Parts: sequence; C-alpha cells; structure tokens
Amino acid sequence: MNTRNPQSGADRDAPGYDWKRWWIPESHVPELDVWGMLHDPDGIAGKHRNPSATTLPDLQNVACLLLLGEPGMGKTTELKREVSRLRAENKAFVHVELGGYTDWPTLEHKLTANTDQAMAHLGEDQVVLVLDGLDEAGLEIRRLADLVPNWLGTKDRSRLSLRLASRPVVARLSTLVESLGALWSDGIQTNRLAPLTRADVEAAAKHRRLDGSVFVDQVTTRGVGYLAARPITLELLLASASSGSTLPALRVGVGTSCCWGVLVMLGFGLWPHDT
Repeated sequence: MNTRNPQSGADRDAPGYDWKRWWIPESHVPELDVWGMLHDPDGIAGKHRNPSATTLPDLQNVACLLLLGEPGMGKTTELKREVSRLRAENKAFVHVELGGYTDWPTLEHKLTANTDQAMAHLGEDQVVLVLDGLDEAGLEIRRLADLVPNWLGTKDRSRLSLRLASRPVVARLSTLVESLGALWSDGIQTNRLAPLTRADVEAAAKHRRLDGSVFVDQVTTRGVGYLAARPITLELLLASASSGSTLPALRVGVGTSCCWGVLVMLGFGLWPHDT
C-alpha cells in the first residue's frame, strides 16, 4: 500500500465537467441570480456579491473542515478532486468513504490502521484525513457524532487535518460540530457547497454537445434555473435537451419531469438563512 494515499470504500463515478466549485461559510448566504444560479465569484459583479466564496484548495491550511452539501450537489466529486490534488502534490492523506461501513469496529480498525501507518511512515509530515458520506454510513449517525470525535481525540491532531463531508440535515450535527471544534486549537470551519454558476451550466451543456448559450436561455425561459444549478437535476435537464425534448416549465411540469417530489424528500431546499 502506498502510505501517501491509503484509501477505503468504493469510488463513485464523477462527472467529466471541469467546474470550479465554490464553498460558502455556513454563516453566510450565497448571492444567486434571479434564476437561482450562483453569481460567479470570478466575475466582476460576483466577486463583490460573494466575497466569502472560496475553493477547497484555498482552504488547505484549515485544520478541521466540515463540508456540507445537499444530496447530489457534488460533495463526493469535490473530495475526489481534493484527493487527486493531494496525490499530485505528493501530500499524505487517508481517504475513507463512510458509506461502505455498517459497524464501528470495522471502521475504527480501518481508520486506525491507515492513519497510524501514514503517520509512522511520514515522520513529521501532515496527514489529511478525508472522510466522505457521514450521512451515508450504515452506522447510526447519532453514534458517529460521538465515536468519530472520541477516536480523533486519541490521535496527534498537530499532524492531522480533517475534511468531513455530509449533507446538512443530519441527526446531532450540532453536537458533532461542537466536539470536533474542541479538538483543534483553531476550532472547526463549516462550509457549504454553493450552487453552480451560469458558466458551469453552459460548460456542461457544451460537454454534452449542446449549444451552451441556447441551453441556458431555455433553462431561464422555462424557469428551471434552480434545478440547473444543482448537478443531479442538471443531468436530468441535459438528458431531456439531448433527446430533443422540450424542457419542462416550472409552472406546468417540473414536478413530474424532474422528480421535484424526490428532491424534497432527499432534503433539497433553501439555504438555512432563507427559511
């Protein structure tokens, strides 16, 4: 095993889109355009509307990161890109997808074995612990809120950084945040994955051999920008456009054609401060 990248869990296919995804501090509300897409922080207006937006690589010096996102928003893809960056820079990391575990002893053994091996092999180097899918773990989430911080408390946190991804609606999440924040002197930083920008949607359409600007115009005209700004529902819209079908309109058909009811059940909704 390469001790610079011991991993666990089955990989999931990532979209082939070269998006620059933005993370917003949980205490901030992202500025969206009238269609529900993120004002691009790389744009002239967007950098002023979303000054707190940042990328995951820009957060590399933060020791403890909780990364939140709605189901299908792209958290796993973002973490895979972060792992690829760490590997390319020859940095030490341990990557575990929590969804592959159903009991704590097995997960604890994997975490301990891989983390201890990386730390022992690398001397004084920093090790980044990347944990994806807290909400997908077979273990009862309430137990993980205690078990993970307790396990981390046995490790040398001066040499360990944490990136933990979850959807925002998880039992005892506030307890987990409090426990993790007490383990590092700088506390915990919580960021949430922002919706896609108009440029992201256009790029995805071009990737599917569609006219990007025409697709975005159709999306905005039909009033489904909110869905286009989320990868999981953008794929449904792109599939519809690729087949030659007319995009559904929010007023008449989006509930059926784009599984609106399923989105509600999965937890899609407004940013916390919008409620």
